Amino acid sequence: MAHFGLNRADNEEALPFQEAARREMQGMVQIGGFAAIYLFTHEGLLLASQVANSSMLREDHAVEFAVLMAKFKKVIKKMSGLSPLKELVLEDGDGRRLVFRYLTLFGQTALLLIVVPAQRSYRGLANRLCRLIEAQAAQ
Repeated sequence: MAHFGLNRADNEEALPFQEAARREMQGMVQIGGFAAIYLFTHEGLLLASQVANSSMLREDHAVEFAVLMAKFKKVIKKMSGLSPLKELVLEDGDGRRLVFRYLTLFGQTALLLIVVPAQRSYRGLANRLCRLIEAQAAQ
């Protein structure tokens, strides 16, 4: 398994990719006040997660969403002719959101799912996290 260290100091030992990603996700959950962040392969396999509050979305439901959104992405591309999707957002009437970000990791599509409580912004932190994870996977 490849080893990476997201945001690590030069003298720190590299961490396995999943652990490094989880640590970055932990920071984003704390800073952004997110309920959870999940990182999945295109097949719906969980690579890393950080959960602060599972009451908004259970992990087994997050897995089901990951598989569904991977299929949905293909259907949208086929039917609409849009270039590859970057993001899908589901928002309820109370302002809670499920944010699905498509990434490229190790040459394959991956999905970052961010569970955002009402009245929380996410875009800047999501952009930062995606860049960090994709850069490390490209090494």
